Amino acid sequence: MTAVASGAGGCALLFVSTDGLSGGAAAQPDQEGGDAATDGRSDGPLIDGGADTGTIDGATTDAGFCASNLGHTLCDDFDNRDDATLGWMTSRGGRGFVDTDSVRTRSAPHAFLAGTSAGPQIISYASIYRSVGTSNRLRLSFDVFVTPPPGSVGDSFASIQFAGEVYLDIIWLTGGGFLITERGGATRPEHPASKDIPASTWIRLQVETTPGRIIASVDGVTALDVATMRTYSGAAEVHLGMYSEDAFAIAFDYDNVLVDTSF
Repeated sequence: MTAVASGAGGCALLFVSTDGLSGGAAAQPDQEGGDAATDGRSDGPLIDGGADTGTIDGATTDAGFCASNLGHTLCDDFDNRDDATLGWMTSRGGRGFVDTDSVRTRSAPHAFLAGTSAGPQIISYASIYRSVGTSNRLRLSFDVFVTPPPGSVGDSFASIQFAGEVYLDIIWLTGGGFLITERGGATRPEHPASKDIPASTWIRLQVETTPGRIIASVDGVTALDVATMRTYSGAAEVHLGMYSEDAFAIAFDYDNVLVDTSF
């Protein structure tokens, strides 16, 4: 079992320009053992946040999670389009898959699903990711539902990246524990969380990095508060999806994503 970094109708995707932000990270390079990252998805449907109803790509939208959470750098509840990956870059390899989930959602009618099927022990990954500007701080929060594997794993399911060089890798462990690994240097400090993310139920996770600190909470309760071992700044990206080197099937559903680079 090895944990390694992630590559990564009716919904609202809200992307708001933020003062002081510029540029953005380029699409990540292909990872060994899989297909090339899919580009051309960065210009997703936009909502100005001023109305409760409207039309996006011919679909009528109702007031939902993003309409009720204005003013963030990025909001996506995946609910106003049939393809949850629209508006994001995608990366897949091995047995990894991405899909739109219309059965298991936190806010109906859609969630984003990433996972891998069972098979030989190979590198498998499946993620969506998006540039969110240049900053030295970032807060990512989302609802996640883990469909547990039949065996022991330690799989990445989200990451926060800066200039593609240093990043925080969020890893789910069998039994519900999770940890955050700091990557991008000779050492890889690991920070185990004091709260679990239990499988088979929706949980809200928030992870933020500010100069000098990493803080994470589970359903609003602090699970981790540590000093950073790296300097996190530059062109920032958020990645949602899984990376696995195991042989077991595992899946992660995501919903109601919020990103902030100014707080």
